[in-house]
Amino acid sequence: MTTRTRERTAGSHPVYFTEARIDKVENPRRIDVVRGPGGEPPEDMLVLWDDINATARMVVALFAHDADRRKHLFEGLDIATTSGLIGPDSRVSVGRRNLNQVKSNLVDEFPAARDRLWK
Repeated sequence: MTTRTRERTAGSHPVYFTEARIDKVENPRRIDVVRGPGGEPPEDMLVLWDDINATARMVVALFAHDADRRKHLFEGLDIATTSGLIGPDSRVSVGRRNLNQVKSNLVDEFPAARDRLWK
């Protein structure tokens, strides 16, 4: 589980999300976020959150029987969630870059899933 609590600094924004949690660290299936006091998150944050969830669903579907690969990819999703959404200094652009790295890793890991499915 990842928790980020930071004091607001110049250039920071309201806290829309306070915490990101991987549901089961050893056998992850989803990431949850805890809403903060900042009101309704901006659209770009919501789109990033939707993209993180879509990628998490793909990871679970492709690696349903490979907890180690799933755990590794969810660690990256946790970083994307934390850097893009959690706390007053989060940046959607940073979270998006981290998510793109997870997607790249997913592409690299896909042959293992494909081979398992074809056999």
